[in-house]
Amino acid sequence: MSDSPILHVESFGRLDSPCIVFLHGLAGSTASWGTPFRQITNSHRVLLVDVSGFGRSPKPAIDYTLQDHVAALNATLLLHNVEQAHVVGHSMGALLALAFAAHQPTRVQGLALLAMPWHASEAEARTKIGEQSLFNRWLALETPLARVACSVMCHLRPWLMPLMPRLIRDVPADVARDVLRHNWLSYSRSLKHLIIELKPAELLPLVNVPLLFIQGMKDKTAPPAPVASGIEGYANAQLQTINAGHDMIFTHAQSLANGIRNLLNQ
Repeated sequence: MSDSPILHVESFGRLDSPCIVFLHGLAGSTASWGTPFRQITNSHRVLLVDVSGFGRSPKPAIDYTLQDHVAALNATLLLHNVEQAHVVGHSMGALLALAFAAHQPTRVQGLALLAMPWHASEAEARTKIGEQSLFNRWLALETPLARVACSVMCHLRPWLMPLMPRLIRDVPADVARDVLRHNWLSYSRSLKHLIIELKPAELLPLVNVPLLFIQGMKDKTAPPAPVASGIEGYANAQLQTINAGHDMIFTHAQSLANGIRNLLNQ
C-alpha cells in the first residue's frame, strides 16, 4: 500500500551487509532488544523496528489489520533498501514475522520466532489471554472498561512515563517507559488481529524458509506444546526450548542471540 506509514527504525551495521530485522511484542518497542541482539553479528546489518502503532512509529486511525501491519513493514523495509532479510520476532512480533514471510515469501530468508503464541481458534486465544490478568480479560472480551482504562493511561502518559520504571521493575527502564507508547486503537486492534485471530497453522504451509522456534518451558502465555504439535512434519521448522518464561528476551538475551546467530549461518 503506497499510503502505508513508515515505521520508526534503529539501524546498526554496514548498509551493504545482509540484514536481520527485529520485531517486538505487544506494547513493546525497539528498546525491547538489548545489547546481545544489537551486537548479534559483525557480518549483518541490524534493523530494530517499532511495529505500526507502537513505540515511536506512527499511530494512524486505522483498524491495524494483519494486512495493515504487513504493508507498513514492507514499505519501511523498501525505504531502507532491504530487499531480503532474516526476521526475528518476539510474541506478537513473532506472529507478524511469520505472516510477513507468508505474504511476502521472496523478502524473507529465515525466521527466528521467540515465545510465539500458538492458538488453534479465536475462542482458545480469548480464553488463554483472559487467564493472564483482569485487564487482559477485559481486552480479550473487548469490554468498555478496557477502553476506558487504556484511554486514561494514554491521557496521563506524560506523567506516568517517568513512574513506569518503578512500577515495572522486571524490565529495563526504557522498556518500562515505552510500554505506554501506543493508543487504544493500536493496542486493542493489534491484539485482536495479530494474536486472537491469526492462526499459525494456516500460515506455516506458505513459508518455505528455515524457521527456528524458541519457546520457554516456564511460559504460560506461549507454551511449547502447541508449537511442537503444530510444526510436526515440517522439515524446515525446528523447535528449541529453554528454561525461561515469556520475558525470555530480557532474562535470556545472550543465549537467544547465540541461537539466532546459528540460524544465520545455516
